[in-house]
Amino acid sequence: MVLHWRASGSADEGLAMIEQAMNTYQRLNTPPVFWPLLLYLQAGACRLASRPADGLTLIDEAIEIGAQASGKTLMSEFFQVKGDLLLALSSDTAAEAESWYQRALDTAAEVEAPMLQLRAAIRLSRLWGDRGETASACELLRGAYETFSEGFTTPDLREARSLLDAGGDELRQSAG
Repeated sequence: MVLHWRASGSADEGLAMIEQAMNTYQRLNTPPVFWPLLLYLQAGACRLASRPADGLTLIDEAIEIGAQASGKTLMSEFFQVKGDLLLALSSDTAAEAESWYQRALDTAAEVEAPMLQLRAAIRLSRLWGDRGETASACELLRGAYETFSEGFTTPDLREARSLLDAGGDELRQSAG
């Protein structure tokens, strides 16, 4: 749904629909187990709608709730979105975004989630490539990529392969 309304240029309409759905969910008489995930999705939609400050508020709430839960699997995704929102907010926040991407990478490794590790490695690699640290960027990305033995047609693996094939050139051009 997010990509559809973004592609049609009606970001405000899409965010209004998400907010309406969030309000409906809050009125349900069920445990709010999906609330952090919904906040994460809404924060990502805010990034796509060029409203990173709004997204940061939402993802901070998702991280706070998620930190109190017993499962850590989604935390890597939350940390990645936090880094994305920080970069969308200002290029001055690159160091802070990098620390969130590193947390995402470490958390994904802790819960043994290779695809989440790859996603975090892609983000870190792009950031490092933008700073001219292409050797480190490629090394990190190659390490995450080489853990896979199948699924090479998935978007994340195709993106990683493309970055590695470009030998760092694309990393320098596509960061941020």
